[in-house]
Amino acid sequence: MRKLLTVIGLTFLMLAGCSNGDFDKAMDEGKTALTNKEYKNALSSFERALDEKKDDSDATVLVEQTKVMIEAVKLKEETKVEESIKSFEKVENMKNGNNTLIKQAKEERTALVAILEQKKKYEEQLVKSEELISKKNYTEAKEILNKLVSETKDNKNLEEYNKKALGLITKIGEEEKTAKSVTTAAKAQKNDAVTSQKVATEKNQKAETEKNQ
Repeated sequence: MRKLLTVIGLTFLMLAGCSNGDFDKAMDEGKTALTNKEYKNALSSFERALDEKKDDSDATVLVEQTKVMIEAVKLKEETKVEESIKSFEKVENMKNGNNTLIKQAKEERTALVAILEQKKKYEEQLVKSEELISKKNYTEAKEILNKLVSETKDNKNLEEYNKKALGLITKIGEEEKTAKSVTTAAKAQKNDAVTSQKVATEKNQKAETEKNQ
């Protein structure tokens, strides 16, 4: 009986040792994946670790923190900047959170805040350009808009501003073309009027000469 109990005890110890080994391995793999920003792989590893130790607080926090990070990255890819910033803040502020995730979330949030500031700047430039266009100050408006287009080119987060600027540049071109046509027509009309007046004057002079003769 004593021998049987000893065997059972050793079996449990071996199983516990295997469980701890699997847990540690899963946690290490997850943390390595975090370092490489492979968040979905990290989540799978942490969930596997949690299966080994259901009540482990570290694994529980890592699962939740990584889930929020995945959501934040998804929102960023969808260019939902403000929502993404809030999610990254959650990652940063999570109690007993992983330092690697906290650092990465802070870097992402800081970059997105800078994008918001850029958006505000470009919005102001678009408003100013529209005011200049309404005053027919096309040269200054084009300078602002061409610079804006150059700075926002190939930036998905600023795509809407790039399109708006290009639209205003097209509008300027159309208005300049129309203004030029109107000027040309007015000039032609003026020339015709001068020519007609000249012809009428010459005709009157000729008639007066013939009358005097």
